[in-house]
Amino acid sequence: MKKIVAVSFLVIVSIVLVGYNIEELKREKKQDIAFRVEVQDALNAPYLGPKKNILIVPGHDNIDVGAQYLEITEAVLTCELAKAIIEQFNHDARFTVYITRDCSTGEYTKAFKEYFEKESDAINAFIIEKRADTKRKLLTGNIVENIAVEHTKANTRTTKILYGINKWANEEKIDLILHLHYNSDPRYDNNEKGRHSGFSIYVPEKQLINSEKSYYIGKKIHSLFMSAFPTSSLKIERGGFIEAQSLIALGSNNSLTVPSVLIEYAYIYEPQARTKEDIIEKAIYTHLGIVKAFFE
Repeated sequence: MKKIVAVSFLVIVSIVLVGYNIEELKREKKQDIAFRVEVQDALNAPYLGPKKNILIVPGHDNIDVGAQYLEITEAVLTCELAKAIIEQFNHDARFTVYITRDCSTGEYTKAFKEYFEKESDAINAFIIEKRADTKRKLLTGNIVENIAVEHTKANTRTTKILYGINKWANEEKIDLILHLHYNSDPRYDNNEKGRHSGFSIYVPEKQLINSEKSYYIGKKIHSLFMSAFPTSSLKIERGGFIEAQSLIALGSNNSLTVPSVLIEYAYIYEPQARTKEDIIEKAIYTHLGIVKAFFE
């Protein structure tokens, strides 16, 4: 009798679980359909107001290639993602999009090359000024050092490029800088996969002058990503949303007056991260997150 009861109980539990899974799948499917409709509505929405200016910065370049896995480099992968994101914005009349690199060559665009050359001395002065100002504020206690995640310091060349981008964005009054990146574990062999996976979104730490708007935009993107993609499994990135004080891309040393968000879209060795399907899907979610931030 006990065996019959036990078996019956297992059958009932199995039926309940199967029913739950079916309902869960139906719910997820409905959400996905609703999301796709929302994307299409966003693209088709008429708009006569002032356009929002977005600067896309595909992480790294032909010299500093970033993370690597097998023959894939972060510099190439971020350009593929940038092209997919721009394709979304090309159908949206509410935005004007700029990009720092020509993704057909990987080089910086003519406009940015010329800016870096013409403004070379001014960029150097900008770096000195911002660093000195932060040092004074740290000494007087007006700001407090707060390093949530340790990052590899950029070399001199990359530092100047990033500060140059910040200076240009301030002057052009860009509405959002979007930095595209792929994460990686420290590995001795680029042919080996790392331990971690998932996305993470970085925004300026609350003491930085561009933090409030950046935080708001970053949260909008983050909430959409959370509904579709797993967050980083790295302990210090758990939850996938991090405020950072020391990243130049986000305006360290108060070098940015405009919003900036940096997204680590996945770990570069994750199998799906290098597929066209994943790149397009993340481009769609990125676009809609930005739409929600500016127009919801």
